[in-house]
Amino acid sequence: MECLGVHSNQSTYQGVARDCYTFLFDPEKVSLAEIEQQFTAENCGRLVLLTDNEVSETITDEETAETQVVTKTVTEQFVHEHYTMRVGYGYGLKEMAVSGGMGYGGNITEAPEAVNWVKMLQTTLAERSIESQQEVLDALVVEALAREV
Repeated sequence: MECLGVHSNQSTYQGVARDCYTFLFDPEKVSLAEIEQQFTAENCGRLVLLTDNEVSETITDEETAETQVVTKTVTEQFVHEHYTMRVGYGYGLKEMAVSGGMGYGGNITEAPEAVNWVKMLQTTLAERSIESQQEVLDALVVEALAREV
């Protein structure tokens, strides 16, 4: 999904300080229904963020001493894991979505931008360990029930 931006901050949820990513989307390109469908625990165990950056390099011809600037686009890839807790999504002002505030604090000469947004929190190691243990326990119960039949 193409997004307008990704903003990172610390957020306290259920008494634990966690990393939080806020993803911003153009409402004309990505609907709230799409956000609700895509940003689930199952889909966000591993997030891959891609960004295109232009890189310029100056090349000098040793014989003529002529310089030339060559620009190319490099796609960088950033992988983030365990951002599986969706704590909110909606439509509103970009400033409020990023800050989590209740009022617009931007420059009044700047027109506020409306965006669709979603906030995803990273689970803790303890939460992931409990989830893994629960999966093992579930598998053992299923196996025991299968033997009884």
